[in-house]
Amino acid sequence: MRVVVILLFALAVPARAGERCFDLSSPLAAPPRAGLPLPTSGGDASTAGKQGELVWAQRRGVVKRPIEKIRAFLEDPRHFKDTQVDEMTLVPLPTGPLLKHHQVRSLVRPFPLVTVEWTDEWSTSLLAGSPARPDAVLIAYQKVAGTSYIAHFCGTLVLTRLDDQTTDVAQYEEANITGRSHDEMKRGLADMLDTLRALP
Repeated sequence: MRVVVILLFALAVPARAGERCFDLSSPLAAPPRAGLPLPTSGGDASTAGKQGELVWAQRRGVVKRPIEKIRAFLEDPRHFKDTQVDEMTLVPLPTGPLLKHHQVRSLVRPFPLVTVEWTDEWSTSLLAGSPARPDAVLIAYQKVAGTSYIAHFCGTLVLTRLDDQTTDVAQYEEANITGRSHDEMKRGLADMLDTLRALP
């Protein structure tokens, strides 16, 4: 989910925030695209596509881990820090009716005296259950400032409790990032599910 920015010709372009997907200051009720049906015969459901400069991908599958464990993992941005990111700073934001709300500032130093920076905003909304025992949550993230190499980037994860040890995970991402294809995005979502399934 972290995007590393090491494209030489992009370094000289003025940064811009680009178009945002969400207003993350208030709870979200649903992802921006209708979700895939949960597979009934095992395996994952997935699809991906391209519309103009925008690429997108979806994936949905069952993870045999408690929703609380998956949520805690996803809300810690250190789990998504690419090895080429030199600095990552977490900035808490007022939560209000949200379960969690923060910004993640990432910085890369590809060459001496050259830095590339961008900021993501993350939030967690309660969809069902209670804050003490959520039965469904929506974690959303989007790039809000920084390098123009990432012109647009956002995504959601909807976690739904199937039982106390099993969670339905539905992912969605869309982006306009130099050199990034929908197939790469689709593989990234598959890798994320693999990571969640490997949690201790």
